[in-house]
Amino acid sequence: MLGDASGSEPERLFLWRRGDIERPGTLPDFTILGDADGKNRCVRGIADPWLAVFTPKRPNNMAALVIPGGAYSVVMMDNEGYEVAAWLAEQGYHAFVLFYRLPGEGWADRARVPLADAQRAMRVIRGQAERCGFDAERVLAIGFSAGGHLCATLATCHARPAYPAFDRLDGLPARPWLSALVYPVITMSGPHALPVCQQLLLGDVHEEARHAAGAHNNVGRDTPDHFIVHAEDDGLVAVEHSLLFRDALRKRSIAVSTHLFPEGGHGFGLQRMADPSLALWPELMTRWVAAATERLAVREREAACG
Repeated sequence: MLGDASGSEPERLFLWRRGDIERPGTLPDFTILGDADGKNRCVRGIADPWLAVFTPKRPNNMAALVIPGGAYSVVMMDNEGYEVAAWLAEQGYHAFVLFYRLPGEGWADRARVPLADAQRAMRVIRGQAERCGFDAERVLAIGFSAGGHLCATLATCHARPAYPAFDRLDGLPARPWLSALVYPVITMSGPHALPVCQQLLLGDVHEEARHAAGAHNNVGRDTPDHFIVHAEDDGLVAVEHSLLFRDALRKRSIAVSTHLFPEGGHGFGLQRMADPSLALWPELMTRWVAAATERLAVREREAACG
């Protein structure tokens, strides 16, 4: 059964066939953890990464890849996953939540593992376009916290192969049409780096490798337009992460819509927003997508006219 905004259990689309990816000698143990009320679940031990599918009742011809956070130690299932996807489905998107492999669980070339899953996820989603009835070009990516780092890395490194091609899907582009980052981790070096994310993603590496893993250091001409949300009192991921990425986008003349709120902390997602003004961010993103759609259409018309 396909998942939808009503809350039915989502279908799983697995990213890889058995044998496509090299597995560690001992597979991580799949575990679902929950908070005190059992509602804000998270997952670890993902050996076979998948997409959870949420189907809209009134499609808008667009799709969205949702990348939850979890400090690269877990993948948040509800707050930054299912709840976001259900809301996006209500807005008309075909929404897909990515449950990606965690780099610190024994995988070879650990730093490439999440990006490989994110690139493959974009291609798997585009491979569903004809069946589901959305435009394969219009796939938005949205990432939260460490998932924001993965989303920003996908947006900046989509053309760098993170895995060898396996089938026809790998001929499809991995570039997001648009990219949205919510309290994202961006840098892996300097005073604002998070040691837990740095260690789990990269392990013990030299400063050069930590610098290269910063998403702001990889912005290029083909990086898509961005939407960024961050609370300035975030005590876990400093707002400077978003500012670094915004500045890197602006230097490349890439459109970026940045929204900084004085209060909100970290991990607010869609449901945990104490400040009423912060609760506006989903609507702001919806308006941004509409404006970006028109802006990109103008660019396409201009390009077609030479």
